[in-house]
Amino acid sequence: MPDDIRTKGTNILAMIAAVESLRGAALRDAIVADLPGSGGEEIRTKAVIAAGWYPIGWYRDLLGAIVAHTEAPLVRQLGRASTRANVSTIHRIFMRMISPHTLIKQGGRLFSSYFEGASVTIENVEGQTERIVWKDCHGFDRNCWQDQIGSTEELVTMSGAQVVRSKVLSGGHDRDSQMVLELVWK
Repeated sequence: MPDDIRTKGTNILAMIAAVESLRGAALRDAIVADLPGSGGEEIRTKAVIAAGWYPIGWYRDLLGAIVAHTEAPLVRQLGRASTRANVSTIHRIFMRMISPHTLIKQGGRLFSSYFEGASVTIENVEGQTERIVWKDCHGFDRNCWQDQIGSTEELVTMSGAQVVRSKVLSGGHDRDSQMVLELVWK
């Protein structure tokens, strides 16, 4: 079985910032206080840096702590919020000029910059329907997948379109290293 992948520190930091943005500093502090293991200690002491690479288990633990303190649907909302927070205002203006398909495709190209050894492919199935395939995401769990769905939905929204439906066709569960998502927009 392949080793778990690593994630960029910016994912961890953006998720913590998204919790604070959506639910406040008190919840952020409670979640960070409950993080287990060496990852929790590194996060609490602010040793995680945006450009560093960290075990996906640390990110998985962070998302698990968020769910333990709130509810699972929040992870998807946080995926959207952290994507929004990582895009400057000037870039958002330009994103409105790009089609959802092109924006999702660009997001897919950037994915491996945030998750080492993993990949994403995007296929325009027909018109306003995309099929997005994540592969080699060893160590992902359901929360990690919900984060990816939220992030992808936010890219569509940033282009000025509206997500009509997101449907997981396969994978996307605990211990799945792949997921196929069908996303319809208008």
